[in-house]
Amino acid sequence: MDQTLHKDLVDNYTILDSSGIRFDDESGKVWAFLRSFYIEFKEVSHIDVAVKFFADKRDTNTSDYIDVLRSIVPVYRSEFQVLVKDTLNTQKTRDFATLLQKSAQILSVGVVIKKDKEEKYYKGYSDAMKHIMENADYFLSAPSGSKNSGDLNDDTEELRANFEHAIAHPGQSWGYASGLEPIDNVCRGLKPGELWIHAGSIGEMKTSFAMNWAYKQAFVYGHNVYYYSLEMPYSQIRLMFAVMHSANPKFVQKGYPLLSYAAIRDGVNPDGSMVSAKDIEYYDFLLKDIDSNKDYGRLHIEVPTEPVTILEMRHKMEVYHQNTPIHMAVIDHLLLVRPQKITSNPYMDLNTVMRGAKMLAMHFNGGERLPLLGLLQINRKGKEEADKNDGIYKTQALADANEAERSADVISYSYLNSDLRNANQVKIGCLKNRENPHFQPFTASVDWGPRYIGHHYDQSGSLPDINALELLGN
Repeated sequence: MDQTLHKDLVDNYTILDSSGIRFDDESGKVWAFLRSFYIEFKEVSHIDVAVKFFADKRDTNTSDYIDVLRSIVPVYRSEFQVLVKDTLNTQKTRDFATLLQKSAQILSVGVVIKKDKEEKYYKGYSDAMKHIMENADYFLSAPSGSKNSGDLNDDTEELRANFEHAIAHPGQSWGYASGLEPIDNVCRGLKPGELWIHAGSIGEMKTSFAMNWAYKQAFVYGHNVYYYSLEMPYSQIRLMFAVMHSANPKFVQKGYPLLSYAAIRDGVNPDGSMVSAKDIEYYDFLLKDIDSNKDYGRLHIEVPTEPVTILEMRHKMEVYHQNTPIHMAVIDHLLLVRPQKITSNPYMDLNTVMRGAKMLAMHFNGGERLPLLGLLQINRKGKEEADKNDGIYKTQALADANEAERSADVISYSYLNSDLRNANQVKIGCLKNRENPHFQPFTASVDWGPRYIGHHYDQSGSLPDINALELLGN
């Protein structure tokens, strides 16, 4: 089977398995078969295998039902997510109508309902309201089926199912990886509902760190990213991402050259010479690749024209999310977000923004949750201490926003000095990791032209001079 098709099928199966959609009759039998097949073989069954399975059991109704499914046009990735969400919404609409009908019966004539293996008689307006509230969490949960409240005593079956899901889908519990192994090996990605704050002083690659993460998710891993930039104009950040594409690992591994953001922006190289015809053709090739490659995710850039609050950001993202599911979001940066209510205390205002960012991550789209990366500037005293301590920051460097330390699930930082810059490196460390150990401080390599973090150089510190145009047809 084609590897891309296999991945799409597994992705679709995983989405469906965690959706909360119920299957009845023949579709329920087929889904039970698909789940047990995947748990045993770690892959999605071919339709012919499913037909034979039910034919061997002399269940002709189900085998005939599967044959009918052959005529359905398959959908993958984001289209499938939208289909699942619409199906779950239809299911919940039908269930809600049933809930209202039963509540009306409770109000008027009374109903016997079985709960916790016991039968209980409900009658009157108080019991009708109680019945609605007992089922409210199901209807208020996100389309993904996630919950925001409940009793642990009642959730043991869900816990058991979640564990079985984790065993059947090894690695699926990972979040959205940064593409930097020292971070990903420990943190296993940024997960839905988590707020990751990346801090640094002025000019210490905070934005570059965030852009690299967003770029890799969209153009290496194929996920959809919503990038909120409050510091740079749209034209600038768009061009930075486009030039960063020249550092995509699939091009670098083939020896393609790296482009310079400044040279593409100005049409002139740093030494004053004009950009070469090869670079012009290569840049055009990159733009065509971005435009036409269907394996890439969407990278949406939002630059507001006036100060915005977390609530306004959330509204924008949720509207976009209805048509293009957002897998990860970035806010660059949190110091520029306007608090919902401005007070005379700037520290309190900033802490309100931090808490709002965490609420956005946890309750995005009605509780569906969102992996959120936010940037934060380190105070001057923290920078001075890091300069004396081999580039190691301490949590006191975030004293201007102490809520950041409480609300964030992970806090990382990047550090630069002249020695690191001259060596084409940046130091990255960890100040907090709620669920995992701190990853150890490490130095990552930097391609300054496209501002790409994470390439490994030969001893000369630069890539070989390759004729890119000879490779374009390969």
